[in-house]
Amino acid sequence: MEVTLGCSMDTLRTNTAFREYQVINVENPLYPGYLEHNYEEDIQYLRREIQQRLIIDGPYIDLNLGSPEPKARQLAQGKVLEAIAFAKQCGAEEIVFLSTFLPFIGLASYERGWITESLRSWEAIIERESDIHISLCNTFEY
Repeated sequence: MEVTLGCSMDTLRTNTAFREYQVINVENPLYPGYLEHNYEEDIQYLRREIQQRLIIDGPYIDLNLGSPEPKARQLAQGKVLEAIAFAKQCGAEEIVFLSTFLPFIGLASYERGWITESLRSWEAIIERESDIHISLCNTFEY
């Protein structure tokens, strides 16, 4: 079994204990606003210094590909594609997206709509980005 811990770029740079793991999981793109700054230095560091396999976390919380609002889905899709581009530039083998499905809402219309829009959105992204492994998991499900 392989074990990794999620970490920030700052922690990775300053804590050599992460070098003991076979897989490094970089969390930065899930931090709000991270993809808005110049992250070229982080990409170069990962490509130059990290020999382990690399997994990147994608943005989430307010970025919901299952949103009933078309403009919200459009924004979320743009950030997802930006995170995928970041992951590929870093040489990552996988990117993980945490969904924002909220099962405790309890409305059948919400669940049907969320599933329909999520499937439609993710299928389009996966067709376009077939050269990196995309994993989805749900943060709030019981």
